[in-house]
Amino acid sequence: MKGDTTMNTKSFISTILGISLALLAGSCSKSETVKASPERESTETMAWFETVPPGRVAIRDMETDDSGTRAWEFGIGSPCNFQWTITGSNGNKQVGSTIAGNTANEASASIPFKRPREFRFATEEVKGDRVLGDLAALVGSKAAAKLEQAHPELEDSTMLRFNINWNGYASYEGIVPSSVRRPSDEVGVLMSGGRVGPDTVQMGKTIYLASHITFSEGGSGSIKEMDGEIHISELNEEGVLVDVPLAELETPSWVLSVKFEAIE
Repeated sequence: MKGDTTMNTKSFISTILGISLALLAGSCSKSETVKASPERESTETMAWFETVPPGRVAIRDMETDDSGTRAWEFGIGSPCNFQWTITGSNGNKQVGSTIAGNTANEASASIPFKRPREFRFATEEVKGDRVLGDLAALVGSKAAAKLEQAHPELEDSTMLRFNINWNGYASYEGIVPSSVRRPSDEVGVLMSGGRVGPDTVQMGKTIYLASHITFSEGGSGSIKEMDGEIHISELNEEGVLVDVPLAELETPSWVLSVKFEAIE
């Protein structure tokens, strides 16, 4: 696992409160190849995740019983590195990564995966006083008191705690960047979105899974990647939709994305 956090007031809070459980490298078990008989080939249909070509990833949205949890299944055509990123307004980020396949030797590395991989993202809105209490238990009451003194509005604020799980192998917890809402913040126009993009993508492409955007006036909520940055369509003062970098939004906003990088 590796992390990268841009420091400012909200990302400082996210960094201190983020609790890393573990990011364990996933692996595929090597098994002997069983040659299908002509009868079996003619009667069986390969599952959707078994037909993904090398260098590509297939995505399926999953239904969950918990309204605070979103989940997706991925069919992976070849071994790769997997990375998830929660990007917040003002440039805040939470990042985690792991290996998505077995690369012990060329033979195993060339075998397509024969099972889907699952990615779960759960959020829970929590009050600032609860977070301060957790922080005091983790790093001491003095550190929590200093943070509260520097940001007296934090105790009455709300924020999103998240839990990410990759196929049962990797788990990460923390505070969603740019999700802190102070009592004085205006609600604005809120738009929550789901997955953006096709059902099959080439490895190396960013896949946008979820978003939570707050606009002062309004916007389309569409997500675009331009010059390596996430852009959001927002209404300007003239009422015209313009593409604005997510990092420049002054309202609490965030986007969850993942990326699969092929292993050479």
